[in-house]
Amino acid sequence: MAHTMIEGSTLAPPAGEPVSQEPPRPPARRWTAGAGVRAPEIGVAVAALVLNAWSLSQNGLGNAYYAASVRSMTTSWHAFLYGSYDVGGFITTDKPPLAQWVMAASAKVFGYSAWSLLLPSAVAGALSVWLLTITVRRVWGRTAGIVAGVALALTPMMFAVSRSSNPDAILVLMLVASVWATERAVATGRWRWSAAAGAFVGLGFLAKMLAAAIVLPAIAMALAVGLARRADGTIGRELVRRIGHVAAVGLAFVAVSFSWVALIDLSSDAPYVGGSDDGTAWNLVWGYNGFGRVFGSSGPGGNGGPSGQAPGGFGAVANVVQQFGGDPGVGRLFNFSIGDQVMWLAVIAGAALAAGTVVAIRRRRLDGRAGSVTLFGTWALTGYALFSFSSGIFHNYYVSAMAPALAALVGIGVAHVIEGGRMAKLVAAAAVLANAGLQMVFLLRIDAFEWLRIVVPVVSVALAGALVLWAMRPSLDRRRWAILGAGLGACLVAPAMWIGSGLTHAQNGSFPDARPAEAGEGAFGPGAAPAGAGALDTDALDELTAMTTTETWILAVDSSQQASTAIIEGYPLLSMGGFSGGDAAMTGERLAELVRSGELRFVAGSGIGGGRAGGGPGGRGTGASTWAAAVCEPVTFASGSSLTVYDCEGKSDELLQASQSSTDPAVPGGQGVPGGAVPGGGALPGGGALPGDGAGPAGPPPQGLLDCLADQGIDDPPTLPDGRPDLSDPATRAAVEECLGRDLP
Repeated sequence: MAHTMIEGSTLAPPAGEPVSQEPPRPPARRWTAGAGVRAPEIGVAVAALVLNAWSLSQNGLGNAYYAASVRSMTTSWHAFLYGSYDVGGFITTDKPPLAQWVMAASAKVFGYSAWSLLLPSAVAGALSVWLLTITVRRVWGRTAGIVAGVALALTPMMFAVSRSSNPDAILVLMLVASVWATERAVATGRWRWSAAAGAFVGLGFLAKMLAAAIVLPAIAMALAVGLARRADGTIGRELVRRIGHVAAVGLAFVAVSFSWVALIDLSSDAPYVGGSDDGTAWNLVWGYNGFGRVFGSSGPGGNGGPSGQAPGGFGAVANVVQQFGGDPGVGRLFNFSIGDQVMWLAVIAGAALAAGTVVAIRRRRLDGRAGSVTLFGTWALTGYALFSFSSGIFHNYYVSAMAPALAALVGIGVAHVIEGGRMAKLVAAAAVLANAGLQMVFLLRIDAFEWLRIVVPVVSVALAGALVLWAMRPSLDRRRWAILGAGLGACLVAPAMWIGSGLTHAQNGSFPDARPAEAGEGAFGPGAAPAGAGALDTDALDELTAMTTTETWILAVDSSQQASTAIIEGYPLLSMGGFSGGDAAMTGERLAELVRSGELRFVAGSGIGGGRAGGGPGGRGTGASTWAAAVCEPVTFASGSSLTVYDCEGKSDELLQASQSSTDPAVPGGQGVPGGAVPGGGALPGGGALPGDGAGPAGPPPQGLLDCLADQGIDDPPTLPDGRPDLSDPATRAAVEECLGRDLP
């Protein structure tokens, strides 16, 4: 007689019966909030990956600035290690190299192509969805986790950065990984998880510097609130333990993030750090990519922020997409440019945060749920405050860094509805109606998907009614899955349509977003030229290649605006002034040294190929093209190219003398600035004046500035009667300030 199995245990067989050699079956595993990886989480992540990767190559190489750097990194280990923009290691990009390392690795494995460069972002976006799903589920249950993952996958801006070569998708993945580790630290009390959380934030720093710090206050608060009190612990010991966990986070963050700073600043072989004042990573961290972004400093290491754009409220100027976000203000994240990219579920997330806070306070105890609400709530509020009121350079896609927090709060809200009583369901009904009102604001701004203007309010009212009925009749618990499924569909149908639009046309390489094509008309909308669109004459580059022998670079140009396309095509160019031509990387001594050593022979004239000299951080220019024009020989091309290039072979001493004799006050150290200098250190490529600058006579804007504006999607800027740019137009003003790298009066 076969033996009997009960709950995985074997009862002894009767006497005389042979003992079965079959091993006992393990007890069946059941779904629990703390269970391991399961099919639903994997399914949501796989769906997100398919969505992110669908027709991915239509976006081309994404941001040409980073694509050019990746091209250089795939051909030189030195360039790879330091994140160099050019193959010779003269200057880096203005970001740490983690995201570029991943893209370069992908390019080495799959070949350099649009697909291989964008694939890491698509995978990072899907992994973010997966990690958020299991993080929320461990605390709030399976349904809450899946809702959070779906909400993140269908956030338009999260979808957009997951199809871009910008570093934001990698940043978001590191932020989500840090809160996953924080949840483990809260649940287990183990120090290694707190250290892991700090290390993940440090990796986020290696993708986008201090932008990763957005989650540090949330992690600290969650550890302070969520760690369960030990039975034998006194108040003093518990306080010390919590402080210790927070310190572990901080130490791990510093150790990982500043390893790159040390690598750059302590190495004698490191390139000049793009975007910095003095070529150091330390300066870049605290200046241009640090407090300069938040406070808009136009002094050393900082750039002035946008001015005169869309009001910092719920409206916008002429419903034009402003990729600089609009003026700072409490409503900035709800305006025409940003609202429909990340705030579709903002009311529901806010209601969930309020409900979770009330419940935590009423329980008067520290536990994982209190820590989870604190974690995601603090993250969301920090992001809202930072992005709403930052007065430095701001781009819409930055808000992707707060998308996981909002999505997690939505999942937490669903858990409260499932587990709560009548009041929880009534509050949810009110939140659904209010959220529908917010979505209608977004829908009425754009003449697309008009049917949503009927579907969203009708379905939302029906859902609110179902929630009220559920509150009155607890017997409807057996129908909760139908109610919640319909509710999720009602709240996400509009952002899903926005993402669907993002699948049908290429997005802007420099300014990713996902919106209907009808909303992209105007400044910086979909289809605008990516950074680096000013291509150089390839016939001329081929001739220069034939004339060089041992040189590291065939040509030095003012900025990456000129160099990116050529570098992508395989030409070894040197960007003397970094991204916008304003980095003081090329001193007279350095130029003379490169020419004397035979590493460089040809220098391009100022402002060619859509570049802009004299912009960038602090509005500085290198002046190298001016020195070359003064002492070097012009090159005549057999192809008839009109490209202005100077042959500086054997002119090292003359170049040094030219740089030392320059007295232009616009550049510290007496280095001249090509083009017309303006007060505050800015310069117009090719000369010229702007209203209020007092830099020269009125007249049409110079070609270099026009090329720079075209790079940002403004092909025909409005002008005043005397020919000067009309800076009363918000989009034109913002673009001109970006070109100059400073605020205008």
